[in-house]
Amino acid sequence: MRQVFFYPDAFLYLPAILRVVGLSIKESFIVFAIAINFSTFLITYISGKLADFNKKQALIFSLMYGLSIYRFADLVNRQAIGEVSTGIGICYQ
Repeated sequence: MRQVFFYPDAFLYLPAILRVVGLSIKESFIVFAIAINFSTFLITYISGKLADFNKKQALIFSLMYGLSIYRFADLVNRQAIGEVSTGIGICYQ
């Protein structure tokens, strides 16, 4: 029996739907990577605001986490989709 605790499968519905609609695998992955990065920046910014940062501090916090070398290498070089999609909510927990 397969257990999904750490790598959420719900994020894989977006590229699957894009693939069914008619986009190529490459185009689906690009749209998915953009959606992951946008949601990472957004959730990290909201987390910063909830941690009582002002707007500038929350923006810097979001940029530091969203543009980290490890996340970028995970997404581009390794294409570790599960790890990157799990990293979206790490700051929120």
